[in-house]
Amino acid sequence: MINIRLIFISLFILSCFSQPKPDWLTSYPESENFWYGIGRVDKPYNGKNIREEARSQAFNEIGSQIKVDISASFTRVVVENNLILDEVTNSILKTNIENSLDNIEILDTYEDKQVFIMLAKLSKQTYFDNINKK
Repeated sequence: MINIRLIFISLFILSCFSQPKPDWLTSYPESENFWYGIGRVDKPYNGKNIREEARSQAFNEIGSQIKVDISASFTRVVVENNLILDEVTNSILKTNIENSLDNIEILDTYEDKQVFIMLAKLSKQTYFDNINKK
């Protein structure tokens, strides 16, 4: 009888400490209103701050999606004006992405013995509103 109680108590304690994996790890979030980014850092991590590294990766992923969307909207203009406008487009793009990083939200994190993962999002409406203000 004591062994059965010990087993149940052990299982209960283990279940309290195990963190279930969130849905966004298996099903990448998609929305017409947001860009999402996921930063993943394997353990052991030799850098200074594992959270900052995951955050940086998530922000870079969001930035790469913005770059694709903006480049697509400028394609026709770039072709008509060739290389001169292409340089202007790149500098505007870089400035817009850097200015919008303040509006990125950290939604969730997941951590286990092997990895630290962070989910972030940026509202497309907020991003374009900021561009229009500037």
